[in-house]
Amino acid sequence: MTDMQFIDISSLGHIRNLLKNIHLTKNEFQIWQSINSTKSFKIGIIKKINSWEESFEIIVKNKELGSFDIQQEIFFKSEYKNILFKSKIAKIEKNHLKIFNPTVVKIREERRDKRKSHGMASYHTIHVKFKNIVLTKAQIFDSSLSGLSLIVNKYIFDTVLEGDVLNLNESTINPFCGKAAIIRNKTPLSNSLSGENMYRLGIEIL
Repeated sequence: MTDMQFIDISSLGHIRNLLKNIHLTKNEFQIWQSINSTKSFKIGIIKKINSWEESFEIIVKNKELGSFDIQQEIFFKSEYKNILFKSKIAKIEKNHLKIFNPTVVKIREERRDKRKSHGMASYHTIHVKFKNIVLTKAQIFDSSLSGLSLIVNKYIFDTVLEGDVLNLNESTINPFCGKAAIIRNKTPLSNSLSGENMYRLGIEIL
């Protein structure tokens, strides 16, 4: 069984990095502006990132720019990390669209097994040995047979990389003790109740 959920990314710095990576890897977007147009979406690719203006420029492949309405929201979907977001058109140029950076990006995460959400106030923990970091107790945000989401401090979040392998030790949830895992994604979060910045690692059991 495959379990899919969307994770909200609201960190502006992380959103900038996602857009930059899409630009560098030349990944295409599906683009639409209404429910009806999802059946005949357009294809676009990022031409330029305007860091100081918090915007980016996108070339639409079939060049039908006249069909876009600057007053309406515009939606984007990319195969890069299964990204989905909406934004606003800043300007319709002769051969491209200028788009404001989104304030929230959704990334679809996929797991083979159904997950159980424990929440930001979870009492479940696990001891983790990260590369070049002493044994650390991390809070378990959610879990499935094939993976975990961990809440860690900023130092660990900034130090570890996607693809790093780690070792799992004593845990309040079985059967993770003694297993190895790999970091699949890193996501900064915001606690909507307290406003506190939190840092999430998505890991897959090896």
